[in-house]
Amino acid sequence: MPKGSGSLKGRHGGGRMDKNLKRHWAAKAGLGKAATRAFQLAGIPPPRRGDKAPDSGKKKKKKAKQGTNAIVPYKQGQRLLLVGEGNFSFASALAKVCEGASGIDATAYDSAADASKKYPDLEDHTSVVLGSGGAVHFGVNGERLHDCRELVAPYDAVVFNFPHCGLGIKDKLRNVAANQALVVGFAQSAIQMIHDTGEIHITVKRGEPYDTWAVPKIVTKEVPGLRLKNSYDFDPTRYPGYRHRRTLGYAEGLSVEGNDEIMKEGSKTYVFAHRPVDHLSAEPRSAKPRPAERD
Repeated sequence: MPKGSGSLKGRHGGGRMDKNLKRHWAAKAGLGKAATRAFQLAGIPPPRRGDKAPDSGKKKKKKAKQGTNAIVPYKQGQRLLLVGEGNFSFASALAKVCEGASGIDATAYDSAADASKKYPDLEDHTSVVLGSGGAVHFGVNGERLHDCRELVAPYDAVVFNFPHCGLGIKDKLRNVAANQALVVGFAQSAIQMIHDTGEIHITVKRGEPYDTWAVPKIVTKEVPGLRLKNSYDFDPTRYPGYRHRRTLGYAEGLSVEGNDEIMKEGSKTYVFAHRPVDHLSAEPRSAKPRPAERD
């Protein structure tokens, strides 16, 4: 066999091929004498310009569809603290899914007056929560949950869907830093509101700048008492009546209808739980209080 021709395994038109032959096929033209001779020795016709490379035998991985592992992790009878509710449509939907809201405390950073101005559908949703036995609280800072007397810990889960400081910061790095501080501040407060087997749920959109927030990494780094337990896709269709709204509110004709904004790239819910005591190495770092709202 001529030097440099390599191993000549495989068949023309299918099956596995040696890497050297794949390179020849990729070239599709301009074969030198040595390369042509290599094909002749292998009994394979040299490729001509325009020929397609044979199947390598390896199956291409298909991109997973959004929402393929989505679940509804809440059930009737749980004590749930919902943070940054905005128009309270998630709380309303959860009351229906769980067939009652007796264990739900739903909170918003806005005052009742401000929330009414920002979200025209506010009363529709709060009436469902209240009518199902739940509680609605306004003026609650998601980073100071432990200071709110109306909230009686411990909870089975503290949930913050689509946190966003809503400061309108144009600079990307400053925007990311501000929202990371919000997420960390929330986690530091929320850990004080759950029992030993309780969970903290944080849902964020996929794509930029949200991917740069690095929620799992920043939370477990800055709050040593927490560990990432698991994660799953957030599917809004599993919560009938839920309507995602931005921090600035909703304006008909200007704001995005329904949940198109969070379904475009998909969203992810990260679940955090207490880290075993023997794994703790430092106290949680402090975070400057910041208004807690949903994007």
